[in-house]
Amino acid sequence: MKKQTISAILTALMICLVLAIVVLVVRIQMRGPKPEETAVSENEVAMNEQTVSENVQAEPVEEEVETVLLAIPQATSSVNVRSGPGTEYERIGSAYSDCEYEVVEIYDSGWTKLLYEGQEGYISSEYLIFRYRSTTSGGTISYTDVDVSELEIVGSSTGGTDSTGTTEDTDTGETAEDPAETTDITTEQAQ
Repeated sequence: MKKQTISAILTALMICLVLAIVVLVVRIQMRGPKPEETAVSENEVAMNEQTVSENVQAEPVEEEVETVLLAIPQATSSVNVRSGPGTEYERIGSAYSDCEYEVVEIYDSGWTKLLYEGQEGYISSEYLIFRYRSTTSGGTISYTDVDVSELEIVGSSTGGTDSTGTTEDTDTGETAEDPAETTDITTEQAQ
């Protein structure tokens, strides 16, 4: 190659390199200076955290708690739900031990009025355990078993007792035609 050609190529290459450097310098200038990194001591960090926590001091938030008294049938099979507080009232359905029913009232005659499928129904209290369900506004649910003796019991209701004052044992969910086929219902005591 001729000397002139090589010289022209090198000159063009140098011009390209100078232009590239100028472009890079301009771009760096447009980005602005790099933020300074300062060394912060552990004491300064601790002081800043303390200042932030003093300023933020969250006030305790009181959660609203909704508490409902529930009745849970405790029988080996279903128990009858009646339209009134006694065995002479119409049977409106069956309650099962894996279900919870909201209590309306507990009568001293041994019957509990509760909400059953959108209506009021009655179950003999001897087949029920009672527990409170508490639900916080945050959605936390907790249960507390309660003894029936700790609950407010309202005045007497009639029905469901025989002449000796004991609750009739005819309110189980058993529907056997032959009395020999009837299964005894066992109840568990609430702890």
